[in-house]
Amino acid sequence: MGVYRLNALLFFWLSAVLGWGGEARAAETGLARLSAEVRYFYGRWQWGDFEMSPQAGMAGPELRVEVLGGKLNGSAAYLSGHFIGVGATSLDDPRYHSRKNFDLADDREEFTFGLEYRPLTSAGVVVVWRLARYDLDAEVELNSDQRRYGSGREQAHNEARGFGFGLRPRLPLGHRLALNGEFLYFPALQSEAAGRYQYQVVYREEHLDERWFGERRVRGFSVWGELSYGLRAVPVTVAAGFFYQGLEGSNVPPAGWLEDYLRGQTRDRSWLRDRFFGFTARAGFRF
Repeated sequence: MGVYRLNALLFFWLSAVLGWGGEARAAETGLARLSAEVRYFYGRWQWGDFEMSPQAGMAGPELRVEVLGGKLNGSAAYLSGHFIGVGATSLDDPRYHSRKNFDLADDREEFTFGLEYRPLTSAGVVVVWRLARYDLDAEVELNSDQRRYGSGREQAHNEARGFGFGLRPRLPLGHRLALNGEFLYFPALQSEAAGRYQYQVVYREEHLDERWFGERRVRGFSVWGELSYGLRAVPVTVAAGFFYQGLEGSNVPPAGWLEDYLRGQTRDRSWLRDRFFGFTARAGFRF
């Protein structure tokens, strides 16, 4: 939960500095403009075979600097959140129908740095560098049709980093109303994962323990669309919409010796497939 507490501190710090009600103080020059946003995501996260629910969603600040009259801007953003979930995975046991029952707790955080060029007010192109981190902690029970025959704990840490590029369209719908969007494609994120499996089976005296490490490349895309409205009295914009992110890896390696012993599936399925979708909202301050 340390990541989540850090995000909360950043959230309240940004709210205090900006005044949250529009009473912000910032130095504006004729060469550059500064904007700051607090963005919020709430939705379902499917990591591997399991679907997880957000305890409080993902939230975090984004800072943006615009130059050349808004044609060129750079941005930095941070998001974090905590997720929980349950699930079951069947093992290769046609006689007793053995399975793993999971109780999961996951932390997720993302750092994004972007550079956008907007030759038209209605469209811009963007290049981003993203670092995503996932921490998994799962309590596992080994069950069959006859009885519970073991228990364990699986822990893993995954990082995926790399460049993406895409488009950011904007369609004005009125004096203060606009439809905004973003589409990003990630051709080759470098993904690394490390973890530890610890199990105890009732008919074995010793503990089963294995550490593992893996490297892969994943690719995918993210997209969001929102309706934004600029307030009249203060330089504040509020927006709400929907988002979807999907990442996929390939070339899954063979299972480790412990999964082989438990007649299970390969561990890498849990960090090579990522689906995150739901509702997004933001409040932005421009100076």
